[in-house]
Amino acid sequence: MSKKKILLAILGLAFLVRIFIIFNSYCISSDGPIYLEAANFFKNGEFTKGFRHEYQPLYPILIALLSFIISNMELSATLITLIFSCLVIIPLYKLISKIFNEKTAIISILFYALLPYHARLGATILTLGTYLFFFVSAIYLFYTAYCQNSNKYYFLAGLTSVIAYLIRPDGCLL
Repeated sequence: MSKKKILLAILGLAFLVRIFIIFNSYCISSDGPIYLEAANFFKNGEFTKGFRHEYQPLYPILIALLSFIISNMELSATLITLIFSCLVIIPLYKLISKIFNEKTAIISILFYALLPYHARLGATILTLGTYLFFFVSAIYLFYTAYCQNSNKYYFLAGLTSVIAYLIRPDGCLL
Protein backbone atom coordinates (compact mmCIF):
# COMPACT_ATOMS: atom_id res chain seq x y z
CA MET A 1 0.00 0.00 0.00
CA SER A 2 1.40 3.41 -0.92
CA LYS A 3 2.09 5.99 1.77
CA LYS A 4 -0.53 8.34 0.26
CA LYS A 5 -3.20 5.65 0.60
CA ILE A 6 -2.14 4.92 4.18
CA LEU A 7 -2.19 8.62 5.02
CA LEU A 8 -5.65 9.04 3.46
CA ALA A 9 -6.95 5.95 5.26
CA ILE A 10 -5.76 7.25 8.63
CA LEU A 11 -7.15 10.69 7.82
CA GLY A 12 -10.50 9.05 6.99
CA LEU A 13 -10.36 7.02 10.20
CA ALA A 14 -9.74 10.16 12.26
CA PHE A 15 -12.66 11.85 10.51
CA LEU A 16 -15.00 8.90 11.14
CA VAL A 17 -14.04 8.67 14.82
CA ARG A 18 -14.73 12.38 15.31
CA ILE A 19 -18.00 12.24 13.35
CA PHE A 20 -19.12 9.34 15.56
CA ILE A 21 -18.34 11.41 18.65
CA ILE A 22 -20.21 14.44 17.26
CA PHE A 23 -23.36 12.41 16.66
CA ASN A 24 -23.14 10.63 20.03
CA SER A 25 -22.32 13.47 22.40
CA TYR A 26 -25.07 15.84 23.35
CA CYS A 27 -23.38 18.55 25.34
CA ILE A 28 -21.42 21.67 24.51
CA SER A 29 -18.12 22.47 26.19
CA SER A 30 -18.11 25.19 28.83
CA ASP A 31 -16.07 27.50 26.53
CA GLY A 32 -18.25 26.82 23.48
CA PRO A 33 -20.89 29.50 24.18
CA ILE A 34 -18.14 32.08 24.72
CA TYR A 35 -16.63 31.35 21.30
CA LEU A 36 -20.09 31.45 19.73
CA GLU A 37 -20.84 34.81 21.38
CA ALA A 38 -17.60 36.27 19.98
CA ALA A 39 -18.38 34.77 16.57
CA ASN A 40 -21.79 36.46 16.64
CA PHE A 41 -20.10 39.80 17.27
CA PHE A 42 -17.88 39.31 14.22
CA LYS A 43 -20.76 38.05 12.07
CA ASN A 44 -22.89 41.07 12.98
CA GLY A 45 -20.08 43.51 12.20
CA GLU A 46 -19.44 44.39 15.86
CA PHE A 47 -15.68 44.06 15.48
CA THR A 48 -14.81 46.18 18.52
CA LYS A 49 -16.82 43.86 20.77
CA GLY A 50 -15.34 40.82 19.03
CA PHE A 51 -11.75 41.93 19.49
CA ARG A 52 -12.39 43.00 23.09
CA HIS A 53 -13.72 39.56 23.90
CA GLU A 54 -11.81 37.57 26.50
CA TYR A 55 -10.48 34.89 24.13
CA GLN A 56 -8.22 35.01 21.08
CA PRO A 57 -10.10 36.27 17.99
CA LEU A 58 -9.19 33.96 15.10
CA TYR A 59 -11.30 30.91 16.01
CA PRO A 60 -14.48 33.03 16.43
CA ILE A 61 -13.65 34.83 13.16
CA LEU A 62 -13.41 31.47 11.36
CA ILE A 63 -16.75 30.44 12.88
CA ALA A 64 -18.33 33.72 11.74
CA LEU A 65 -16.96 33.32 8.20
CA LEU A 66 -18.22 29.74 7.87
CA SER A 67 -21.58 30.72 9.32
CA PHE A 68 -22.22 32.82 6.21
CA ILE A 69 -22.21 29.55 4.27
CA ILE A 70 -23.74 27.33 6.96
CA SER A 71 -26.32 29.34 8.86
CA ASN A 72 -26.05 27.23 12.04
CA MET A 73 -23.30 28.81 14.16
CA GLU A 74 -22.85 25.72 16.35
CA LEU A 75 -22.45 23.47 13.32
CA SER A 76 -19.97 25.92 11.77
CA ALA A 77 -17.83 25.85 14.91
CA THR A 78 -17.96 22.06 15.12
CA LEU A 79 -16.99 21.68 11.45
CA ILE A 80 -13.99 23.99 11.82
CA THR A 81 -12.72 22.00 14.78
CA LEU A 82 -13.44 18.69 13.03
CA ILE A 83 -11.63 19.63 9.83
CA PHE A 84 -8.54 21.10 11.47
CA SER A 85 -8.25 18.36 14.10
CA CYS A 86 -8.15 15.81 11.28
CA LEU A 87 -5.75 17.84 9.14
CA VAL A 88 -3.19 17.83 11.99
CA ILE A 89 -2.31 14.39 10.70
CA ILE A 90 -0.59 15.80 7.60
CA PRO A 91 2.05 18.08 9.19
CA LEU A 92 2.47 15.58 12.05
CA TYR A 93 3.24 12.82 9.55
CA LYS A 94 5.67 15.02 7.62
CA LEU A 95 7.47 16.16 10.77
CA ILE A 96 7.85 12.71 12.31
CA SER A 97 8.89 11.08 9.04
CA LYS A 98 11.61 13.74 8.61
CA ILE A 99 12.91 13.38 12.15
CA PHE A 100 12.57 9.59 12.49
CA ASN A 101 11.14 7.48 9.66
CA GLU A 102 7.92 6.65 7.83
CA LYS A 103 6.99 3.68 9.99
CA THR A 104 7.26 5.76 13.17
CA ALA A 105 5.24 8.53 11.53
CA ILE A 106 2.44 6.15 10.51
CA ILE A 107 2.22 4.66 14.01
CA SER A 108 2.22 8.16 15.53
CA ILE A 109 -0.55 9.52 13.34
CA LEU A 110 -2.58 6.36 13.94
CA PHE A 111 -2.29 7.00 17.68
CA TYR A 112 -3.30 10.62 17.14
CA ALA A 113 -6.29 9.62 15.01
CA LEU A 114 -7.59 7.21 17.66
CA LEU A 115 -6.50 8.90 20.89
CA PRO A 116 -9.81 9.27 22.77
CA TYR A 117 -9.02 12.59 24.44
CA HIS A 118 -7.91 14.32 21.25
CA ALA A 119 -10.76 12.77 19.28
CA ARG A 120 -13.30 14.08 21.80
CA LEU A 121 -11.75 17.55 21.87
CA GLY A 122 -11.53 17.51 18.07
CA ALA A 123 -15.27 16.98 17.86
CA THR A 124 -16.55 19.85 20.00
CA ILE A 125 -16.58 23.64 19.98
CA LEU A 126 -13.07 24.18 21.27
CA THR A 127 -9.92 25.65 19.77
CA LEU A 128 -7.65 22.65 20.34
CA GLY A 129 -7.99 21.01 16.91
CA THR A 130 -7.51 24.25 15.02
CA TYR A 131 -4.66 25.33 17.28
CA LEU A 132 -2.86 21.98 17.00
CA PHE A 133 -2.97 22.14 13.21
CA PHE A 134 -1.17 25.49 13.12
CA PHE A 135 1.12 24.62 16.06
CA VAL A 136 2.33 21.35 14.50
CA SER A 137 2.54 23.02 11.07
CA ALA A 138 4.75 25.76 12.56
CA ILE A 139 7.06 23.21 14.17
CA TYR A 140 7.29 21.29 10.90
CA LEU A 141 8.03 24.48 8.97
CA PHE A 142 10.64 25.63 11.52
CA TYR A 143 12.35 22.24 11.31
CA THR A 144 12.27 22.31 7.50
CA ALA A 145 13.57 25.89 7.45
CA TYR A 146 16.43 24.93 9.76
CA CYS A 147 17.34 21.82 7.72
CA GLN A 148 17.19 23.63 4.36
CA ASN A 149 18.22 27.09 5.62
CA SER A 150 15.30 28.49 3.65
CA ASN A 151 13.93 31.98 4.20
CA LYS A 152 10.62 30.91 2.62
CA TYR A 153 10.11 28.23 5.27
CA TYR A 154 11.18 30.58 8.05
CA PHE A 155 8.57 33.07 6.86
CA LEU A 156 5.86 30.39 6.68
CA ALA A 157 6.85 29.10 10.12
CA GLY A 158 6.53 32.59 11.55
CA LEU A 159 3.17 33.08 9.85
CA THR A 160 1.75 29.81 11.18
CA SER A 161 3.10 30.68 14.63
CA VAL A 162 1.20 33.96 14.58
CA ILE A 163 -1.95 32.16 13.44
CA ALA A 164 -1.52 29.62 16.28
CA TYR A 165 -1.20 32.52 18.73
CA LEU A 166 -4.34 34.18 17.37
CA ILE A 167 -6.22 30.96 18.09
CA ARG A 168 -4.80 30.26 21.56
CA PRO A 169 -2.43 32.33 23.69
CA ASP A 170 -0.11 29.35 24.22
CA GLY A 171 0.81 29.78 20.55
CA CYS A 172 3.26 32.43 21.77
CA LEU A 173 5.45 29.50 22.88
CA LEU A 174 6.51 29.14 19.26
